[in-house]
Amino acid sequence: MGDEIQAMKAGVLETGDVFVVNKADRDGADELAQLLESVVGLRSYPPGEWRPPVIKTVAVQNEGIDRLIDLLFQHRRHLEATGRLAERLTRNELHFFRQLVLDMAATVLLQDSPELITLQKDLSRRAIDPYTAAEKLLKKRLPQ
Repeated sequence: MGDEIQAMKAGVLETGDVFVVNKADRDGADELAQLLESVVGLRSYPPGEWRPPVIKTVAVQNEGIDRLIDLLFQHRRHLEATGRLAERLTRNELHFFRQLVLDMAATVLLQDSPELITLQKDLSRRAIDPYTAAEKLLKKRLPQ
């Protein structure tokens, strides 16, 4: 259990603003919500900082949805009041832009060509490692 808590604390729990345990009518949901609440509580929150709430819902029965919507709007108001909304929007737009560039570049770089087919064959028979193959492809396709 300790390793699970550390993994959650180091990962998702560091980025979440509201934690939702859906299907809260199922076995284990209460325990999961308590665990999330405990892990969120491990961190100290200075006055005025948002403390991510943990909420249980049963979406198919519309249970807890109104409360969830209320929490999402509270969080938005908090971001607006602290000036962090613009910062988050800018960060999200930059992340989206970078991902879009990567996706578009991958589409261009990975178009079928004789050199790509050769590299794929070399990879499949382990004649070349993925890093070397990627470097060769990039050198061939990108101007210096």
